[in-house]
Amino acid sequence: MSTGKRFIKWGCIILAALIYIAIGAIPFVNSLDGGTDATGIFTILSIGEMVVLGIMLAILIAVVVLGIKKRAKVNSVIREYESEVKRITWFSWKDTKKSTVVVLIALVVFAAVISLLDLGLARGLLAFMGLF
Repeated sequence: MSTGKRFIKWGCIILAALIYIAIGAIPFVNSLDGGTDATGIFTILSIGEMVVLGIMLAILIAVVVLGIKKRAKVNSVIREYESEVKRITWFSWKDTKKSTVVVLIALVVFAAVISLLDLGLARGLLAFMGLF
């Protein structure tokens, strides 16, 4: 694959990831309800969504400008990354399944322990407050 095609491919992947992150941030940034404004007119975007879209546009412009200005550096970083990825040794499917089972069992055990602690502490606190 030529360097230009790799640059475009990785640039698209990075932009998609940044857009995904920015869209995920909308509920956290959105302080006003969308729907209607003070005059009762239907609005498509709320203030928070406009802020997030503005940030996404700024990120897009910055990535494109820096990618064009630092093309040689970006290409060398991409080449280094690809050479590192080729050297990765992946686990076998059997080892992956075993590790997944261990993680799921640990998850269930820790969830049960935390749930029991939460239940016990909540009941203890209610009993303590019942004394007064």
